[in-house]
Amino acid sequence: MSGRSGLTLMELIVIIVVLGLAIPGMMTNLASITVRSIRSEAVSDGDFLAGQLMEEIVSKKYVDAQDPKNTVIGPNSGEVYPNYDDVDDYNGYSRSVPPYTVSANVTYASYNGTAWVSSATQTDFKQITVRVTRGNNLLNTTLTTVVTDLAPT
Repeated sequence: MSGRSGLTLMELIVIIVVLGLAIPGMMTNLASITVRSIRSEAVSDGDFLAGQLMEEIVSKKYVDAQDPKNTVIGPNSGEVYPNYDDVDDYNGYSRSVPPYTVSANVTYASYNGTAWVSSATQTDFKQITVRVTRGNNLLNTTLTTVVTDLAPT
């Protein structure tokens, strides 16, 4: 032994081979983590956007104060966002918040004993569905609620 310190050529080759085998595995793991992180962020953003629009809609009156006898779902003539004044004005509403699309659908609803279902005729309940989508099937979030103006008994 000569008293020199350092690595031999053979030790360097072994280190290079080990790193050559380990790095691709670590990179695959990193790519997987990145995809999950992007998906998680998309879900979080989508949930926030859906909740934001749902809160906005349910904060409105159940029926139009200017035309309480109107049973047609949708905005009245001349009503445009952001001047909607009742829940059903949001039926068919859609906006783009790149890269997301936020939309709302409002229908009359009835309870069939096991679930709320859309009704083609007027009822005392309206079902609100808010959907947020993002391209490439990265996200499809849906929130649904039912509102009424009936007082609890």
